[in-house]
Amino acid sequence: MLDQVLLAASEAEASHGGVHPAVIGIGAFIILMSLLGITYLFSGLRQQPSEGRRTVAELERTHREHQRRRR
Repeated sequence: MLDQVLLAASEAEASHGGVHPAVIGIGAFIILMSLLGITYLFSGLRQQPSEGRRTVAELERTHREHQRRRR
């Protein structure tokens, strides 16, 4: 899909002097990197345990281990 957008941008830039395709590509890259950063921040991997409580990642790990033992 991104390749079609870049092709359309290059045709528009050539015929009407529109936005350069590199600007669209860089903009798409920045948007995707921003989404990746937001996903990382809210993924739960950065959780700090509070007063002896376990993080979600630790609970999931122990749950998977328990499930494997049952098999």
